[in-house]
Amino acid sequence: MRRTLPSFSFVLALLALAAGLAACDNTDTSLLRAHVAANRNELVGGPVAYADTGDFVLENDKIRVAILGVERSWGPGIYGGSLVDADIRRSDSRFPSGQGRDRFSEIFPFANLLVPAPIGTQVSVLNDGSDGKQATVRVEGNGMFLFDGLGILRRDKTALAALYSDPKTAVLFRTDYTVQPGESFVRMKTWVIMDAEPTTDHNDILGGPCKDDTTCQSPNLKCAAGSDGKSTCQCKS
Repeated sequence: MRRTLPSFSFVLALLALAAGLAACDNTDTSLLRAHVAANRNELVGGPVAYADTGDFVLENDKIRVAILGVERSWGPGIYGGSLVDADIRRSDSRFPSGQGRDRFSEIFPFANLLVPAPIGTQVSVLNDGSDGKQATVRVEGNGMFLFDGLGILRRDKTALAALYSDPKTAVLFRTDYTVQPGESFVRMKTWVIMDAEPTTDHNDILGGPCKDDTTCQSPNLKCAAGSDGKSTCQCKS
């Protein structure tokens, strides 16, 4: 039986210059979008930009941000689905498409020593912004330990029973990253859902048995037969 903890949310402010503008509403809702970047010209770009084609872009008339797909993060996080690039929308010709001034590192939810580890289609466009009201990218994933050494909390609960009373190590994260027209910030809302122990661990997918490519639950893995004739998930060359 699942139990959902109260959701918590953050507002990631990028720019507050619009606060002193006149009250007239000149918001351009045509720039409100959530989509997968088909080429690098659609990315945020900048000195420390991480996102690449296949990752997700969330934008409105004020700001542009990028969210990783299910690929692993370059750090400080280790899994995908985190917000890694952020910039204002620039009209200056010195900053053409995909060549912004991102200097943002990374943000992702963290609860009970766990972080979300999305796989397969667990990073998706929930609302593409075509309604003119809001655009949202949703990230889901089982909670995995940010530091490998903490895995003992899940592997050996009996030995730790004297120190910890039923540590909650099985949770499902659900995070919505949302932008609305005319706003210079991203709304980040996360639900932490108590769940059964995850049946799939990221560390078990690579080299694990499979029937076909879909079993491997990652675009970077394929199901292939080894020298022993057994099919396992392997990295695509």
